[in-house]
Amino acid sequence: MRRTPLRRKTPMQRGKSPVKWTHKRLVKEAARWLQARGCVVVCTEVVTQALEAPDALGWQGNGETWLVECKASRADFHRDAEKPFRVKSEMGMGNKRFYMAPKGLLKHEEMPPGWGLVPVEEPWYASHGQFHNLVNREAEARVLVSLLRRVGQRAVSGVSIKAYTFSTKDTATLGVLADE
Repeated sequence: MRRTPLRRKTPMQRGKSPVKWTHKRLVKEAARWLQARGCVVVCTEVVTQALEAPDALGWQGNGETWLVECKASRADFHRDAEKPFRVKSEMGMGNKRFYMAPKGLLKHEEMPPGWGLVPVEEPWYASHGQFHNLVNREAEARVLVSLLRRVGQRAVSGVSIKAYTFSTKDTATLGVLADE
């Protein structure tokens, strides 16, 4: 009597994403997500004189800002809540603020007031939340000035622009949508 081998369920059949969502991968996804929602300037992981160093920050054409903090673990999410610009939200950046995390890691009810959740899975994700945040425009301006200063330098370090690509050892990126 011939036995047929048992087939193992795939990760998708077990209800788990086959994708390993690292922080680095989440940040890249956040930049794409911001661009898909109309942000004409998007930067990632830029360290400046501003207290906050957002994982992804985007500017709409009307000046509205969208902040995305990427969390690959619950411990990172809980540490984030203790930062001074989270405790006093008016010190933070972003008119609209989101946490991006692998689906199932965080719950909507855990979100602080004014924050949305972007649960990421392959290939779709959605956001939820109500937004009306006081914003630290000075910190946002520092990020923009820092980015522009870097672009104006002969040897650009840590900045990539959509139309032009610069070789960098840094993780900071800047994407600017060109008028077509």
